[in-house]
Amino acid sequence: QLEEILYKYLDNGESDADEVSIDDKQIQTETDSVINIKGIDAEGAMSRFRVDIDTYVDILKTYQKDLQAALKRIVEAKKNNDMKSFVIDVHAVKSSSAGVGAVELSELAKGLEMAGKKNDNEYIETYYEEFINQAEIVSNNMKEYFDMISDNVQDEIDDENDKQSIFDNGNDNIEMFNEEK
Repeated sequence: QLEEILYKYLDNGESDADEVSIDDKQIQTETDSVINIKGIDAEGAMSRFRVDIDTYVDILKTYQKDLQAALKRIVEAKKNNDMKSFVIDVHAVKSSSAGVGAVELSELAKGLEMAGKKNDNEYIETYYEEFINQAEIVSNNMKEYFDMISDNVQDEIDDENDKQSIFDNGNDNIEMFNEEK
């Protein structure tokens, strides 16, 4: 699912970052103030996608969900010595991570993918835990970010409800004032 979304936003995989249609200063300002997820190069990914923050966050939500599912399959494949499934899922993590800006995770996945294709179990044993840990860190950092923006949205809704409540009370006070006349 995520790969289809990435493919669509990256102009069928042939994006030219020099032809960004979004103002680079706008991206810099918005990503600095809104998108700050450790392990994710939001600015670079948004430049490649040519999307606004809301769309990028939606892409990240899909990526995070897909990443968790892929990790479960990778752990199971490794446990069962199913190198074919291991390579397929590590490849998916590599590609989608690169697309959303999780560069370090993508590089770790790339190494495991190459090692899996060569049946290089020594390499896999050496870097597997680091890969899993990095994937969990990136996933948890995204979850914290999503929780934070969700809390901010709820705060805005609460503020609007408070304002509405103030206006409602004001109308009641006006009606009472008019009745007293």
